[in-house]
Amino acid sequence: MYLPTQFLPMQVPADVPPEFRPEAGLIVVARPPSFMDQVRVFATQEELGLEPTRRDVLLETIREIPFWPAMKVAARFQRDLWPVRTKQEGQLELARRFYGEDSGYTERATAFLAGGEQRVLFSEQQLFALQKLILLYANDSDPEQEFADDQYAGLMVALAAIPGSVLGPQAEGIGEGGEGGVSDETWLRLFVGHGGFIGRGSIKHELARTHLLYVAGANADGAKAHVDYCPLDQWVSEAFGLSLLELQAAGFSLWAGSKMGDVEATPVLVDSSYFAPTALADRAQPALDALSAPREWYRNLFSKSEEDDRRVAFEITPFLQRPALKFDDGRVMPFAPRALEGWLGATGAYSRLFDLALAKGASTRERFTRFNGYLVEQHVLAIARAVHPASSSSAIWLPKAIGEKVRQTRAGESRTPDVALDYGRDLVLIEVTSGRPTTKSIVDADPEAIRRDIEKLIEAKIEQLGKRIADLRDGTLVLADVRMADVEHIWPIIVNSEGLLQTPALWDYLRERTRVLAALDQPGVQPLTLLDVEDAERLMGLTAEGHQLVAILEHKTQPGWRDREFASWFETEGRAYGSGESAFIGEASTASFNELIKVLLGNPTMEEYQARVDALRQDRDDVDA
Repeated sequence: MYLPTQFLPMQVPADVPPEFRPEAGLIVVARPPSFMDQVRVFATQEELGLEPTRRDVLLETIREIPFWPAMKVAARFQRDLWPVRTKQEGQLELARRFYGEDSGYTERATAFLAGGEQRVLFSEQQLFALQKLILLYANDSDPEQEFADDQYAGLMVALAAIPGSVLGPQAEGIGEGGEGGVSDETWLRLFVGHGGFIGRGSIKHELARTHLLYVAGANADGAKAHVDYCPLDQWVSEAFGLSLLELQAAGFSLWAGSKMGDVEATPVLVDSSYFAPTALADRAQPALDALSAPREWYRNLFSKSEEDDRRVAFEITPFLQRPALKFDDGRVMPFAPRALEGWLGATGAYSRLFDLALAKGASTRERFTRFNGYLVEQHVLAIARAVHPASSSSAIWLPKAIGEKVRQTRAGESRTPDVALDYGRDLVLIEVTSGRPTTKSIVDADPEAIRRDIEKLIEAKIEQLGKRIADLRDGTLVLADVRMADVEHIWPIIVNSEGLLQTPALWDYLRERTRVLAALDQPGVQPLTLLDVEDAERLMGLTAEGHQLVAILEHKTQPGWRDREFASWFETEGRAYGSGESAFIGEASTASFNELIKVLLGNPTMEEYQARVDALRQDRDDVDA
């Protein structure tokens, strides 16, 4: 997440003794982990010592820039920024490459970065905002047109101006809430609004998860027997002329063929001829149509909110729906790695399926939502069971994963938690939600929408967990083979498909404003852990590598880490435990690749198959590395 420098809280707490204050001359070599460690501050023109460009001048500058060369440069910038978003030396190299080694900008940028390790020059928000403005306002041009020197300079000025003129205003008023500080509603709205840009899932995990949920999972016998079963593959085939697996294969081919994941290569424009050697040759155009759109399609969507400053700053949904720009001659160019990888991942697949369900009417949409919830619950249960087998011939006792069960009680029907892990003295209880934050929260940061999403995604599950813990304790609910009299500690976990960004403001809201955490204030109940699905996969991966799950949870729920993202803990502390790569996800990733290759090659020879496997796996592994 990125903020202008002036909004980064740097105050020393009032209760720090004078001898430990910075002005005393001490050198602090370590500090407790803090949420602000995740925050990067971006460079505005003013902070670089440059004359700020007014908003009207910025738009006029973009109107003088030719569309196609500007979009090509912006897409290349996005691609090159992807691996160095938080790396100062990499960002400085971008400044040298795009602004010039000896330019005044690069000189000022060097001095700016020297002012603090959390400073960066460029952000994805900045590039996406630039691409939106180019789509809306840049001059029509020939796709092969080259930049004149003054036009290229105008584009670089526009890029430098966006942090101050477009992004900066979204942070105005932060910290002005008096005693509220970072916990006031303004902070919460800002952090939720940045949620669409936070983190980056592993492409290996994303492809594996899409396959497990919507290819293997949705076609399993249990799924077909589910009361809310939806024929997802049939929906996709009717809409796109390709199966869901074929659509994934086309998306992955575009990702690999365009070199969007390889910063060492020159980006490539892809057209239908790229699929000529594959089994999708006769359906290449429908595949590209599902992945791309012409300029006018994006312009129509973005123009609906071009007067809304916040949407100019944060709205990227059209880029995720169609991650590549289509040229008049049929060639396509991905906008950014996040757009294309998001399309390939489980969130992108879910969005396409949700849109198809929505088009079929409200009842089908509701049925799909329930069916998707079942698929996500089964996925989390499967990754837990892969690490906790139901039984073992070994003399060593092993915990097991217990799935949700419906119980009839005196008070009516009651359900056990979605997943329970029985460790004897420790019991891990997991509730899973497949809901996602709405656009009104992520893009508009509407206070009411944020409150509704927090209630739906977190509060309701916390209250549910609290009730189920109480029912287990008093015997209303029973988990098979679990002796509640032996349980000393209960570890509550909530897994979201795509969680709200964890911040002090969010946890303060849960603790102080709603008092919802009081539902877990029961003897022996440990601090709550919030995870997204990839977090859960990595947590189980660490456990599979031989580490005690409870010991990991103990470390993650220490005061310094309790209110922070699991991914942040994993990058800083968790890698000491292991890679978090479970055999279950590895096997699913391999299965996904094998299926994609079969789709692309039809009935390949063993030599063709192995060559394609090696090439695609290298593409994927290079990006994950």
